Amino acid sequence: MLASPVGEIFPVGSSRAPAELFESESIQLTEESLARASISLGQDLSIFGFPGDGASKRAEPKCKAFPGDPEWASGQVWGLLSSLVGGSLHRPAPLAAACYKSSEWNVFSESQCLDVAGNWSLSTLQ
Repeated sequence: MLASPVGEIFPVGSSRAPAELFESESIQLTEESLARASISLGQDLSIFGFPGDGASKRAEPKCKAFPGDPEWASGQVWGLLSSLVGGSLHRPAPLAAACYKSSEWNVFSESQCLDVAGNWSLSTLQ
């Protein structure tokens, strides 16, 4: 795929950075970096475009998209995005993963599950 991230690198504390960044946010996709990557890869990367740059607009979702929803990006799209940012995407376990004995995250915990279930409707949890 890609040997290195295609995004612009803004060192933490750099005056060129668009905002104060954490170390993990130092690679930023820009219109220019996406254009270079599109040419380099020979692929249309408009799905990663920014508002106002001619990228296709999707209908405003009524709810958040979750894995398995038609609006959720495919594994291939997530892989390409991760490649574009140098593999810095993280795939955290879902909040309720602790409630499932058999899952790919393998983090079952009855006490954590009870905590999540008891606080599920609170905006501070989600």
